[in-house]
Amino acid sequence: MTSNLFEGLKNPRTIRAIIVYIVAAWLLVQIADATFEPMGLPPPLVKLVVFLAVAGLPLAIALGWIRNLRSAADEGVDAEPADPAISDGAQSQELSGADRPPSVAIVPFVDLSVDHDCEQFADGLTRVLIRALSGLSGMKMASWISCFALKGKDVHARKVRKKLKVSHVVEGSISKVADELQITAQVVETATDSILWAESYERRLADIFDIQQDIGLKTAHVLSLRVPVGDLRPDVTSNAEAYEYYLRGRPLLYQHSRRGIESARQMFQRAIEIDPAYALAHAGIADCCSFVYLYVDRNPAQRDCALAATQKALQLDPGLAQVHVSHGVAEGLFDRSAEAIAAYERALELEPRSYDAHFFYARESIMRSKFEKAASLLERACEIRPDDYQSPAILGQVYSNLGRDREAGVARRRCVENADECLSLRPDDVRALYLSANALIELGEVERGLERAKRAAKMEPNDCMLLYNVGCILSIAGQVEEALAHLERSVSVGNIQKRYFEQDSDLDALRDHPRFEALINHLEKRLGD
Repeated sequence: MTSNLFEGLKNPRTIRAIIVYIVAAWLLVQIADATFEPMGLPPPLVKLVVFLAVAGLPLAIALGWIRNLRSAADEGVDAEPADPAISDGAQSQELSGADRPPSVAIVPFVDLSVDHDCEQFADGLTRVLIRALSGLSGMKMASWISCFALKGKDVHARKVRKKLKVSHVVEGSISKVADELQITAQVVETATDSILWAESYERRLADIFDIQQDIGLKTAHVLSLRVPVGDLRPDVTSNAEAYEYYLRGRPLLYQHSRRGIESARQMFQRAIEIDPAYALAHAGIADCCSFVYLYVDRNPAQRDCALAATQKALQLDPGLAQVHVSHGVAEGLFDRSAEAIAAYERALELEPRSYDAHFFYARESIMRSKFEKAASLLERACEIRPDDYQSPAILGQVYSNLGRDREAGVARRRCVENADECLSLRPDDVRALYLSANALIELGEVERGLERAKRAAKMEPNDCMLLYNVGCILSIAGQVEEALAHLERSVSVGNIQKRYFEQDSDLDALRDHPRFEALINHLEKRLGD
């Protein structure tokens, strides 16, 4: 504390404040000495002015010191606990020292188009760079959520340094007129606010892949990173417009809601119309059909569509990990576990850091009661995407099934923290609401968990999987009748995932209830078991 005080007094801001005060006080005394006597004011008033001027000096010093502290906080000079969303344990790293790996945050590119119609494209470019650079060894990358928390804010590099504990920032802007692009990008060292590299690109829309690869390569070069061939390879298509529609579709799909899935399918379908050979867009269609079959409508046509779309994607490009993940999900719909596992294993061979491969492989393992395998896959998923709330939510339940209660609590707390960060950016993310609600109740924060669950149910009252999850939350909270009502409602609007009802430990409190037994019988009849 004493050293901080002396450092503050030596700061130029504090010194300037003291000098300004002394000059102002001296002028005031001179004016009083020259004018009070001619004005007929008593001489003691001059002495009073002198006394007040001297007595005010300590106050001026204190105010200057306080102002310095506030300014330092705004610029990120003072130390603060590290953001937990820096991947691979970067929060324990100092920012100085040549032996420290660089740590990077990619601030969402700013849409400078006249009609502000380039936001999705700017966000897509940001996501691509985050994903591409986070796969490189020798560096630390701030998480997607932490980076996008800075979107739309006038953020100084040193503020980013304080908030995310990173040594470098990549930032830029994008504008588009017809098929003409103008993109700027720069790498800034946060400790010195120095621009290490900057470039402006004026190209056609079709050149977007070359631009994003060039930005990634130049950033890696500035940070002295080695980039293996293919590591910054873009999502494969020759058409930038198709690519833009694909980028729009993926975030919509992962909302896991009926409305989001339908919107995502439209985006992927439009991408295919533009580029029929776009393998990832076909995989996107497959995922939409799979999610509809799993969560909305158990129509065999959806299952058949999912498998056909993945087979088409595999024909077009069997070297893409995401295509094999989509194939694994589709095979799981037919209860072909061996084929699904083979697809996930192939995806991991192609892309060992694939989050989706780990996540969906874990889901398949859970359905087969292979909880140890699921735990290891979800642990890796949490490492790959440290800002994610879904993997720790499911991992907490898997740990509980394995009797690893302490680790279950840690995973659930992480789920809540990540969901809170997500909800600060997207308050309408119902999946973040109900998954964190489940974790909160398991952690003993029942009221807070129930509030989130009920808020989510009001937002999507006819979403069958949301109703199912709210039923699970109410079950573990001990509200049996209300839990059963939500589960019955879930089945009535399309949920026929009998295996979930039979295997989900969250529903253990309901198993002996006649209404729950009737619900299982009803599902068996609908499925023809």
